[in-house]
Amino acid sequence: MEEFIKQLKSLIVASNGSYSCFAIDTKRKVGTKIGLSSHQIYEFLTDSLNYLCDKKFSKMQLGDYPIATPKDFVEKIKSTDSRIATVLNSFLRIPVNAETNVTNLSKYNAYMLVITTAESKYYFFTKRTPFIAYKKNNFIYALFSQSDYRVLDDNVVRLIKHFDCIVMENTCYMIGMNGRNLLGLNDIARDTSLKNKKRLVQEGIISQTSENLIDSYMKRPGKAQCLSEVDESLMQIFANVTRDNKELISKKYRLKITQDANDEFHIATSNEEEIEDLVATLTNKRGKNFEDETVETKSPFVKR
Repeated sequence: MEEFIKQLKSLIVASNGSYSCFAIDTKRKVGTKIGLSSHQIYEFLTDSLNYLCDKKFSKMQLGDYPIATPKDFVEKIKSTDSRIATVLNSFLRIPVNAETNVTNLSKYNAYMLVITTAESKYYFFTKRTPFIAYKKNNFIYALFSQSDYRVLDDNVVRLIKHFDCIVMENTCYMIGMNGRNLLGLNDIARDTSLKNKKRLVQEGIISQTSENLIDSYMKRPGKAQCLSEVDESLMQIFANVTRDNKELISKKYRLKITQDANDEFHIATSNEEEIEDLVATLTNKRGKNFEDETVETKSPFVKR
């Protein structure tokens, strides 16, 4: 984490590049340039990075994506990773293919700051609308001096001291869930989770009659991605439960095993507790402590 903060602060000290800002439509992957001067953007970045490095990032940890609980982490992933490369590259091309003569600013739901130096480019993404539209009938006033008030009846640029994603030196750093959303990683995780759920039935790990129960479980808040990262060795073991090994598997993993009318064996998922036990086991978040008690964690256990 110290190296990450050091990199960010070095960008402030250097101040030898050009600075630009673009409003982004994250659905269409297009953007338009915002008319802020290079000096204005530099001042904003300096203020923001000093604040974030000293007050926020210094209290966080750096880890490789995916982190089970990204709230207190800055997650990193290579810019060339196949999961994000297409989406990220479409954003990085915006300065070259920026829209012009734009009249409808409401479609832009994010913005990107770009530092261009002789050696490299650095990108800062924030998934917030960069414009606030003040209508005349709102009569919003702004104080410009002690005796001068004016009505704001036009679009105003709003930048905040927060970044959801930072791209430096071929590495993408994500801060919070919005960083994942911006790069489409949550969509990928949901799709992978659904595919793994279907595999549970197709490979005989659970019975076909249990599929609807799993569907209902995964539609609950926060559960859509619950099977996005499964242990393939465990999938293989649970797909091959037989009369000869069922007791051994049931005892080792502390999972109930049922037998259907076709004399086939499956992991029991007839209620929420059994579903949660199977999901936690497959994602390496369930194990035994030193007292031989079954325990669960938010993050996967790491073998060492």
